[in-house]
Amino acid sequence: MKPIHHLGAGLIVLAASALGTPVQALPVLFVSTGHAGAQTQTDINHTQHWTFSVSQNVTVGGGLFDMKRGPSSTAEVGFAIFEGTYSPFTSLDNALVQKDLTSTAFARQFKDILFQNTVTTLLAGHTYTGVLFSDALDARNKSYFVKGGSASPLLFVNAKGKAVTGIEILPSIATPEPPPSRFAASASSDATPIPEPTLPALMALGLAGLAWTAPRRKPALGKT
Repeated sequence: MKPIHHLGAGLIVLAASALGTPVQALPVLFVSTGHAGAQTQTDINHTQHWTFSVSQNVTVGGGLFDMKRGPSSTAEVGFAIFEGTYSPFTSLDNALVQKDLTSTAFARQFKDILFQNTVTTLLAGHTYTGVLFSDALDARNKSYFVKGGSASPLLFVNAKGKAVTGIEILPSIATPEPPPSRFAASASSDATPIPEPTLPALMALGLAGLAWTAPRRKPALGKT
């Protein structure tokens, strides 16, 4: 799978911090959007991502999403968790959790898809971003589909998909979609849109142009 842009290069892995928390002391959970929400495409132009923090230390082993593939989907699909907020142009080197699945893991009907990897501990008070991505072509027959997507809140579930209570996700923020090309040289989701001219303004501009281009009559010469 090609590199994807996720987070700024300044983000660091919490390996040293996580060593202080025994993995066996916490149950292994998975990030999920459950089975609610409309289906959302996941492909080269549609990357799903969620920025969040947790109210207490949580040991995670990947993601569990309700997904399906298009009839001709062949690309891999990946899920990763990084420390920090979403930002483009970084490889997967800083991922705390990362797992790729081939198209054979998916069916043409929605089912639970488990992205299971080596467990890591998310620390209370730190900010993380989960990213679901693919290099699949942006066409319904070649894309992948997930229930919910970036607009749906995150929750933690066990390996059977049952929601786990008592762990608060603070907050679950739907971050902006990336630019159409994930390999563009420059892009900013924070760019301020340029307002389009209103119809009255366009009409006034047109009338001003007509007045400027209209022929001017020469003043009549006085009789001698």
